[in-house]
Amino acid sequence: MIYLDNSATTPLLPSLRNQLPKLAAQFANPSSLHIWGFEAEKAVD
Repeated sequence: MIYLDNSATTPLLPSLRNQLPKLAAQFANPSSLHIWGFEAEKAVD
């Protein structure tokens, strides 16, 4: 049997791995209409 579902274990790209500390600091919903949401949106963009 070949198991091809890696949705829970997909390896991260090195470029994304380097951004994790920055993104972890912005925990708000980027679509929210408050200052934390605006800051999270900037971090994602």
